[in-house]
Amino acid sequence: MAPLNLIVLYIHIVAAIIFVGGSLFIWLAFLPALRDLSDDIRNQVVVRVTRRFGRVVDASLVVLILTGIYNATWYLDGYNFNTLGAKILLAKTILVALMIFTIYFNNIYFGRKISATVRQMRAAADQKQKETLNAKLASIRRTSHIISYLNIALMLTVILLAVMLQIPP
Repeated sequence: MAPLNLIVLYIHIVAAIIFVGGSLFIWLAFLPALRDLSDDIRNQVVVRVTRRFGRVVDASLVVLILTGIYNATWYLDGYNFNTLGAKILLAKTILVALMIFTIYFNNIYFGRKISATVRQMRAAADQKQKETLNAKLASIRRTSHIISYLNIALMLTVILLAVMLQIPP
């Protein structure tokens, strides 16, 4: 293996470890650990941590995309897209695009809805309104968690496809 290929692959794997490992930590350990906190405190902590981690995710995604494009050239035999490697790369590319979309959609759309609902709960005048908003918040969080688990499945599938690329034909 040429030294440049080795360096680019190494950078790609480190970025994948940061992206996937960090995401799994957030979804499987960090967020569940906050469940017993009040909505106001939980929201403040989540916003602070996810903003910081978001910058790490953004950077690692850029690195993954750039190094992934470089690495993809190893599996493409000229313009022959009928090889097993090319088919696996196509599936991997589609899943990565879907994963990126769902991650940012979940974070932006549902993150904002959660923050807005928590603010409304703080400003609510009576207990009935707070209970209604609390039910709405629980529903938004459930939907967001379903999308998060979908993203975990997508990440693990992308890793499986990456491993499949390493197995000789």
